[in-house]
Amino acid sequence: MLSELTLQQRQDRFKKIYELYLEGKSLRAISMIIGISHERVRQILTTRSNSFEYIKIREAIDARKSKTWQSSEIITLLNVGNSCSAVAKILNISVSAVKRISSRYNKEKSQKTLCK
Repeated sequence: MLSELTLQQRQDRFKKIYELYLEGKSLRAISMIIGISHERVRQILTTRSNSFEYIKIREAIDARKSKTWQSSEIITLLNVGNSCSAVAKILNISVSAVKRISSRYNKEKSQKTLCK
């Protein structure tokens, strides 16, 4: 239980969860290693992270998402001239997700920004 852990133990647990996540482990895999639910792992990552750690977590999430069909679809739709908001509406996802994927794509390809 959380109430049974000292502050140092909680900090150590967060550090281990954070490192495992950045290594590419899924929430479920981490939950099995740590011995808590995957939902609790998600909660710990989002609530215990400082702004720098949260940015790193977002980058890890985006890197995982960039390997999906959806990222390819986003880039294709942007390349044919759709705006970020139009792509978000077509795929029923957030505009910020489209912009993050577009930004990552642009950094990787060293092209001009697709989202304006």
